[in-house]
Amino acid sequence: EKKATFELFALDEGGNKYPVKIFSCLVNGQEVEVKDNYRINLVLVHGSKIKIEMVTDQKQLFSGEVKVYAYR
Repeated sequence: EKKATFELFALDEGGNKYPVKIFSCLVNGQEVEVKDNYRINLVLVHGSKIKIEMVTDQKQLFSGEVKVYAYR
């Protein structure tokens, strides 16, 4: 998919979720633009792995939820 969106959310003990603020992000070693402080755009290729590295506002490990939307 040429147009996909990745979003990251943190979950608290009650299961409530809130967006994780992303300060910077690398996808396969290439810097990508962060939109609205918690969303990045991706290109998805069937059978290919993607390595995502990011600097966030989280100070320690957290339970999270990832949402990926693909536009066809």
